[in-house]
Amino acid sequence: MRPSPALSAAFLAASLAFTPAAGADSPITFVTLVQGFDQARQAEALIASIRAFAGPYRDAPIYVLVDNSDHVPTADLRGPGVTVLALEMDEAARILPFAGKAYAAAQVERLLAGRTGTLAWLDPEVVVLAPPRLLELEDRLAAALRPVQLVNAVGQPPDAPVDVYWQGIFRATGADPSAVPAVETSVDGARVRFYVNCQVIAWRLGRDIGPRWARAVSALARDRAYLDDHAAVPLRRFFLHQAVLSGVLLAATRESERRWLPLDHGYPLNLHERIPEPRRARSLDGISCLIVDTFWLQRGDWTPPVAASDPVRAFLERSWARTYEVVPGLLRQEGQSNAYLLRTGAGDVVIDPGGSPEKDGALRRLHGDRPLLAVLLTHGHADHREGIANWTGGRDVPVVAQRRHADFLAEQDGIAPLLARRTAIFAGRPIPSPSAEPSRTPVEATVLFDERHVMDPGGTRVEMIHAPSETPDTAIVWLPSLRAAFVADMFFSSFPNLSTPRGGRTRSAIEYARALDVALGLQPDLLLPGHEEPVFGRDAVRRRLETYRDAVLWVDEAVLRGIRAGKDVHTLMAEITLPERLAMPERFGRVSWSVRGLYEASAGWFDGRPESLYALSPTAAAAELAALAGAGPVAERARALLAGGDAARALVLTEAALAAEPGHAGALEVRLAALRALLAASRNYFERAFLRHAIQQAEAAAGTAGRTPPAR
Repeated sequence: MRPSPALSAAFLAASLAFTPAAGADSPITFVTLVQGFDQARQAEALIASIRAFAGPYRDAPIYVLVDNSDHVPTADLRGPGVTVLALEMDEAARILPFAGKAYAAAQVERLLAGRTGTLAWLDPEVVVLAPPRLLELEDRLAAALRPVQLVNAVGQPPDAPVDVYWQGIFRATGADPSAVPAVETSVDGARVRFYVNCQVIAWRLGRDIGPRWARAVSALARDRAYLDDHAAVPLRRFFLHQAVLSGVLLAATRESERRWLPLDHGYPLNLHERIPEPRRARSLDGISCLIVDTFWLQRGDWTPPVAASDPVRAFLERSWARTYEVVPGLLRQEGQSNAYLLRTGAGDVVIDPGGSPEKDGALRRLHGDRPLLAVLLTHGHADHREGIANWTGGRDVPVVAQRRHADFLAEQDGIAPLLARRTAIFAGRPIPSPSAEPSRTPVEATVLFDERHVMDPGGTRVEMIHAPSETPDTAIVWLPSLRAAFVADMFFSSFPNLSTPRGGRTRSAIEYARALDVALGLQPDLLLPGHEEPVFGRDAVRRRLETYRDAVLWVDEAVLRGIRAGKDVHTLMAEITLPERLAMPERFGRVSWSVRGLYEASAGWFDGRPESLYALSPTAAAAELAALAGAGPVAERARALLAGGDAARALVLTEAALAAEPGHAGALEVRLAALRALLAASRNYFERAFLRHAIQQAEAAAGTAGRTPPAR
């Protein structure tokens, strides 16, 4: 079995100098963008579908732009007529989730300067099942486009005043806001002001649409006042790239130059049930561009909701199975966590079944009737170990975990009500009532090991190595034949939760770094985390693990230096940041939270203030002071702080005002505004979950529940 190699610098250089010979005279050039492992797998299906079903366009040139290429497998994307390029993107635009599409289109359009014909953009989640003839544009046409599928927080009714969000887009693109036609959304049939979908779209080469799109996205991405004031609602930022393309098309094309594509040139399979019955597809045959979106990833098998011929069905089934393949012999499904299935000559081994816990989950169906040789647990978090019984099905299958697994489950049971409440907040579910009854989580592991466990299922050597980090029972699963390391939750693409808001003990930074050193010592070519995407290539794996380890140790040492210097925990939370060489996103953990946890783990809870020796919360004193000043003046001071950009301090003051006078309208108003400002600025999963929950509480108290669009 061979790992898919990472995209090398040499290959990228060669690609940049290469124009495909195959299909050089094709009237259509296809373009897509890959951002991550899952999209790479889906792009393989897109390319294969063009070659199989696109008829006269089956040999057309295909350009695949790859973002973050040092750990995206691309070997299987290459083929006759396919050019793979590294994405060249304005880094400022990365704050917009799908802005890369604009830069990919611009990059290819510039590369093809002087060529004629159509540039057809297809998202990697699209497959072509019939010749997409309407994407080919004759000279009189400039673009082939589709309206957006559904009304959302971006689209506006045709008769509504142009809001500031769209005013900014029209300024950036040069579109005339007084001459904007209406369109009808393709799924729910609502009329909105001109707003197009960009999963399937085409335009004539030489119209400069791609470069104009990228320039406008850059302009808005660099306008922080616009983003913070007018694009703070997540869906508006999420779809800003698409709204900008709508503005570009308005400015660059006339109505007579636009071809509106029918539903079969962009049929959204994931929205099939929401399409009105008369317009639903009766067969997948004849659908030129099928938008699969997350359909493959959400379902356990390919069971189309409509008919399909045997060739189409067989192609889709092969493509679906390929979507889950990391390398030959190793499959992955990302559900609530990553579940992995190792295929051997004698049967299968599942690693962390919680990522596919259902009886009809994707990996279960791919596993089929093959013997199950073992279930391996990397650690005891519920999202990794759930569904064991659905895999074993009553068979005598060894379930292997590290010996501290049982103790960790018992420790989690001790704070189970707190974990349940906070998990409900993260998931957006109703919060369960507290329970004083102790929980008893059954220990399903049947084999417990101390420091190392070696097994040979089906002739494939598998080693489990104790590496306490996020949990005391964490184990690395090592496959020497693949040089693949499964590292559980000790590695993310963002800073770890050394001290988690979810609840639990602070993780030891020294122990965490030692576990990362264990993984580094294996010199893996393939890194398989418990969440997020695999990392390919020994150099990329080493670089990312070393950066992660060094960041953890740097924060720990900074905390100890601060303690030695006599600084308090809140000063250190504000002061300590990662140096540029170790900088990484804080979408999962936050440095400041880890600072607090590490400080208290080293110095204890007592901060040296005599007030802290007594059973009074900080809110009690704040409420007394707010009562003296009056809730109204405190709320006004909070309003002033918020206006000055200090939303966190404003939030603290509103807590004091409401403790002194519960239900104070002014304090609730400022509190809601402060929470919304903090939510708009946050990119952290845990922080956003708690802020959304606090907003719901404040809205309920203020009697305004439901007035805030959901932040996703």
